[in-house]
Amino acid sequence: MILQWRDSDFPPEQKVLGVIYDAGAILQTDLTEILGISIYMSQYYVRRMNGEQENPLIVKRLMRSALHRKEAKRFYTLSEEGAKYVHRMIGNPRNAKGVDALAFHQLGLIAILMRVIRVIGQEGVSWYSTSEATDLLAATILQENPAMSEDDLRTQLIRPDAALLHDGRLAWIEFDNSTEGARQLQIKYSQYNSLLQKVSPEERRVVWIAKDEKRVNVMRAAWRGWIERVGKDNAPADMNFFVETQETELLFGNYQDAVRELSENSP
Repeated sequence: MILQWRDSDFPPEQKVLGVIYDAGAILQTDLTEILGISIYMSQYYVRRMNGEQENPLIVKRLMRSALHRKEAKRFYTLSEEGAKYVHRMIGNPRNAKGVDALAFHQLGLIAILMRVIRVIGQEGVSWYSTSEATDLLAATILQENPAMSEDDLRTQLIRPDAALLHDGRLAWIEFDNSTEGARQLQIKYSQYNSLLQKVSPEERRVVWIAKDEKRVNVMRAAWRGWIERVGKDNAPADMNFFVETQETELLFGNYQDAVRELSENSP
């Protein structure tokens, strides 16, 4: 998990690799904040890991706004060689791949994490990447349903974008990029409800985060439509819909107020 690298026993340059690996893609400033190091030191560790290799482990990229090209932000991804290096480092037998097309989606996910820890700190927060969240969901279901086989679960399993655990509250995170229509959303709702009925109520919260209110309204309308079709008794999942930056309400002292407001706006 990405927040565990800071206090791990790995050398600092390998911690940099590990954070980038778990993030998929991460702004240089977010990398330094998670590890508690300076920009200068992050650049030094990246240079050390890349050395003079023809195929660097860490890929340096720039994110530019069409209107503010002088305000380019540097972010990092791993090359395929970099991902393989981390797999060897942590003893992960899975096939390693670099990140390219999904980089900006990953940056959006890490932005969610950064908003959380800037308010409540890193203590007691666990953030799970897509693969980690999928493994966590599978392990939770199998633990609470011992008669279910892994083969049966594999045919039903959904891949959350991420998962966030804090103060005993677990949330499955879906970062929406406005590419799915109402029908595709309802398929996802159906998959989540089918799976989450197999876990305890404390593990059924799904937080959907979208770029703007218009998209959030589309997602809520699709959710209402799904419930009208199947019935509320068949909808165990606690679906929450937020515009970016508003999702952190779930973690603060006004948690109950946030839940009450969500209930009033839910079907």
